[in-house]
Amino acid sequence: MKRTSEAAFETAIENVLLAQGYEKHDSRSFDRERAIFPEVALDFIRSTQAKTWDKLEALHGDKTGERVLEALCKWMDSHDSLATLRHGFKCFGKTLRIAFFRPAHGHNPDLEARYQANRLGLTRQLHFSPKNDKFAGSEFGQPQAGPKGERQGRRSQQSLDVTLSVNGVPVATLELKNPLSGQTLANAIHQYRNDRDPREKIFEFKKRSLVHFAVDTEEVHMATVLDFVNDPEEVREAFRQYYEGSVMGEEVDPDRLYEVKAELDESGIYLQQEVDAFAAIFFAPKKRQSPSDPKNMNALLDRAVVRFQDLQEKEEEFEVVGGASL
Repeated sequence: MKRTSEAAFETAIENVLLAQGYEKHDSRSFDRERAIFPEVALDFIRSTQAKTWDKLEALHGDKTGERVLEALCKWMDSHDSLATLRHGFKCFGKTLRIAFFRPAHGHNPDLEARYQANRLGLTRQLHFSPKNDKFAGSEFGQPQAGPKGERQGRRSQQSLDVTLSVNGVPVATLELKNPLSGQTLANAIHQYRNDRDPREKIFEFKKRSLVHFAVDTEEVHMATVLDFVNDPEEVREAFRQYYEGSVMGEEVDPDRLYEVKAELDESGIYLQQEVDAFAAIFFAPKKRQSPSDPKNMNALLDRAVVRFQDLQEKEEEFEVVGGASL
C-alpha cells in the first residue's frame, strides 16, 4: 500500500491530538534498545523533581542521567510500566516519579503543577527495532543489495504508524489502514500478527506499551498482549477461574500489594530464575507439555519450601536466644 494512502489518516489523528495538548516526538530521538524517549523522560524528572535530582547529581555528577535511565528501565522491566507510571521507581534509594496523575482536589497547587507538567507525546512512523533488516549482511560481513537494490544490513526500518507516549514512555501503538486504498482493519491485525515481534521491547507485555490498536476509518480493534503462540481458547480457559469464581473481599490498598511483593522478593525464599522456570512449565502450550512437568514444578517448589523452613528455624532460634538474654 502506498504511504500516501495512510498519511492523510495519520495527519487527521495527529491534528486532533496536538490540539488537545499532545506534542510531537521525533522518531530519531527514540532509544530502540530501551524502548523509551530518553531526553523527554529525563527532562520531565528534572523539571518536576529538582530537589531529588540535585541529590542524585551530587552523587553521580554528569552520569546522573544515565543512572536514572538505567534505574527507570530496569524498574519497568521488573515491576511493569503501568505500576511504574502510577507509583514511580527507585534510583539509589530515592523515589522518582515518571508521571503524576490528576489530584483528587485542587487545593494543592504543587500537585496540580506536577500534573500539568506531564508530557503526552505523539510520534508518526516510529522506527522501534534495534535489530538489523533481514539479509543484514553477506558471509563477508558486507551489506547486501535487497530486491530493489537497497543496501541491507542497516538498522531495521520497520515502523509503527502512530505511537503515543507519556513522559517518554510508550504506552500505545496504532496501525492505520485506509479502506479507500483497498486495505482495512483486517490488514492492520495481520500486520501485528505477522510483522511485529512480541519479543521486541516496545511490545513485551507490561514492560512498555500497554495497548495496541488496529484502526481503519470504520472500526477499531485493540489488544493488550501480542501473543500469537498460545491458542486463544487455552488462554481463555486458563483464566476462567479468575473471572467466574473470584470473590472480592474488603478493599485492599494497591500500594500494599507492591510492598508485600517487595518483602517477599527480599526474603530470599524464592529466586527469580526459579519463578521463571516454574512459569515456563505451567504456562506451556498443550503441545509442549510433558508427563514430567508436575515433578519438575514440585522440585522447584521444594527449594522454596526448604528455604522457608530454614528461615523459620533461624527466627525461632533468634527468639529463644533473645528471650534468654532478657
